[in-house]
Amino acid sequence: MKRRALIAAALATLVAASLAASAGADTQASARSEAAAVSCNGTINIGNLTVLTGPAAFLGQSQQSWAELAAKRVGAQLGLKARIVGYDTTLDPAVALTAAQRLVGNRGVLAAIGPATSGGVAATSKTLRDASVVHVTPSATRTTLTKGGSPEATSYFYRVVADDSVQGTGAGKYIVDRLNADKVTVFDAQEPYSVGLANTVERYLERRNVTVQRLSVTN
Repeated sequence: MKRRALIAAALATLVAASLAASAGADTQASARSEAAAVSCNGTINIGNLTVLTGPAAFLGQSQQSWAELAAKRVGAQLGLKARIVGYDTTLDPAVALTAAQRLVGNRGVLAAIGPATSGGVAATSKTLRDASVVHVTPSATRTTLTKGGSPEATSYFYRVVADDSVQGTGAGKYIVDRLNADKVTVFDAQEPYSVGLANTVERYLERRNVTVQRLSVTN
């Protein structure tokens, strides 16, 4: 249910943001919409940049299925006909960039869901922005995509999931305030999401004067 809610929220946010862009607030966005002959009376094509093959394909295929369900249900609620077009990013940012280039080459695609991973977002956001494609991820959580002096993503990027700074702080607060722990071992699984989240938890615990041991294990 939670995953469906995230995908549905992403789709609703995406449609709203895309229609706002196509309304003429941005010249490039307006130009793309005119070139694509987008009409709310026709079918709106939305790209889905996610992991459709490889060891994490079960996650991306689930996202694709939920996106298609959301297109039916949320689209109907908004009075829109939406079609989800899948683009495989695997778990490789370079492949994600190629997928994004294919997506923007399809002038019939108005906007995009994803990429699913933070590395994918960092690799593709400029390409999507340059083509005036708004993209909303339901799953990329790296804090630096949207925060800090030089965010890795562009202003065309949105997300409907809490970033690592929010998730990690929440976990740390629970450990200290609810579990009353004063000695904690923090594990990461040697992959970007796990490491980023573990780093945030570790920093929060140390600020709260908790003794922290950090271990790293293979996934």
